[in-house]
Amino acid sequence: MIKLVPLLGKCKQIHLNASGISLSTVHKVCAHLLQKRRITRLHVEHGEEDGMYFTVEASCERDPCKITLDNLPEDTAIAICAHVIPAHPGIVTLDVNGIQGREEFVNSLKNSLLDSDCRLESVGFNIENPRLQAFQDVCQHLATCRSPRKFLLFRRYEEDEIHFGYEAKDEEKSVNRLQKKKKNKKRKGKNEAQKKCFPWPCLIRKTGEEKKKKKDCIAVLSCLPEEYFLELTTWVASTFTPLALCLDENSINDELMKTICENLNSIDYQLQSLSLRSCSITQESMANICSLFFCNTAVSLDLQSNPVGDEGVKILAVCLKSKGCCLEKLSLSSAGLTEDCVPAITSLFSQKNTLIWLDLSFNNLGDGGVKALCSALKDKENHLEKLILEHSDITNNCEQELVQLIENTLSLKYLCLDDNKFTSSSSARIYDVWDKYH
Repeated sequence: MIKLVPLLGKCKQIHLNASGISLSTVHKVCAHLLQKRRITRLHVEHGEEDGMYFTVEASCERDPCKITLDNLPEDTAIAICAHVIPAHPGIVTLDVNGIQGREEFVNSLKNSLLDSDCRLESVGFNIENPRLQAFQDVCQHLATCRSPRKFLLFRRYEEDEIHFGYEAKDEEKSVNRLQKKKKNKKRKGKNEAQKKCFPWPCLIRKTGEEKKKKKDCIAVLSCLPEEYFLELTTWVASTFTPLALCLDENSINDELMKTICENLNSIDYQLQSLSLRSCSITQESMANICSLFFCNTAVSLDLQSNPVGDEGVKILAVCLKSKGCCLEKLSLSSAGLTEDCVPAITSLFSQKNTLIWLDLSFNNLGDGGVKALCSALKDKENHLEKLILEHSDITNNCEQELVQLIENTLSLKYLCLDDNKFTSSSSARIYDVWDKYH
């Protein structure tokens, strides 16, 4: 490898694969390639007998670089990052898999990023302690260079490792789209009628302070250790102000939910989308949850697998209406609901018609609840695209109402009626109507 690389001086593009090489060889090859070229891809993986599998690509063009380090000893990953990152300004992706993410690695990564001119678009690695100041400094640095689109901290099922992921906005494409839109607008005649957009509140452009405050970012803090969760939620919300917040599969009861909402409200944080799947939230938390949403806008809420109950849905409806909020997406799957909650649900979308996604599966709605729901949807001009009524204890008695719903709701793209009590003939008739209209 060391003898071969200098012979490639006139090559415009280089692609090398090697196995069983040492860390020092990786350093020497990278250093030589960076003298006259830019590395566009670097993949190093732990091999047998302490050797490494090594793939590197280099080009004379100013192409972006992607670095992937798989299952290396942590000190080896530290050495490669410290050697390559400061020397290469074109790195846009860094994935370090299979490490624990101890303090030494995080400190080294922080120093490497501060010493480089690279503006990372995507980063991923395990982190042993997300409360480390060095880790939070890394996140702040990433956000300073490129505005965040996704911020992820999560554990997979039955794993101890906490995974960190960061994805930046594609700001260049956003600028290009904006410039193209301005040019197209100038070409239009002054008296030409402007094309009307469907007036969803979530799509109306904001101005002034509200526009500055809102950032197109989603934060996922899922299945985290209890000792980290509250502190990390407040820090992420105050630092990145994501519009969408996912807190699925955390040990959140009503008391903790109240504390979370108080902390977030104290930093004047509001959002448009909240997911709380598989927590332990009851009706006691509904008012607190609603306090987090922007006023007078369309919001999305996922409360799947929480014992909310009919009373919780009624409280939710009252609180959202008091803030002038309407629903865009609502998931209440496995929430212990009966037909008593249907009037409260229909009241949320009967005024502004913004609801496009409704999931009421695995509840005991029965024929009465589904008939009331179909009747409310039929009487109003709605734009529902997805309706999930799986395992809702529905029988043939609802066939006519469902057929009318299918006929009248031309926007509907997905309807799930699995695991209900239809006869085969009734199911066939419903499917025939669906095929005719959709």
